[in-house]
Amino acid sequence: HNQIKALDLYQQLLVGQQPPLRINAVLVGQFRLLIQIKVLSKRGLTQGSLASQLNVHPYRIKLGLKTARDFSMQALENAYLGLIRIEQSLKTTQRDPSLLFQLFMLQYSQQSKGA
Repeated sequence: HNQIKALDLYQQLLVGQQPPLRINAVLVGQFRLLIQIKVLSKRGLTQGSLASQLNVHPYRIKLGLKTARDFSMQALENAYLGLIRIEQSLKTTQRDPSLLFQLFMLQYSQQSKGA
């Protein structure tokens, strides 16, 4: 939800020589997990059963449950799909990764305000 902090962290990762595709892959994985947690928890699965079904450490599930509460399903889907589009762009164009991430953040914040 904090656009300025997200952009700053992204820049720090790039300065730290983290490859943009790797950063994006971590974000995609995190949003995929949040979507899975949100869907399965609505079906009544407990923290322990979520951890075993998703094959994820229980502490990640605990944090994910807390984080997923702050987002609507639509917001999570928008973020996930936006990150997938960034990944495609990173693989197919020579555009600046930082610019692509900034565009994603702008689009995501606009969608979140409209949702």
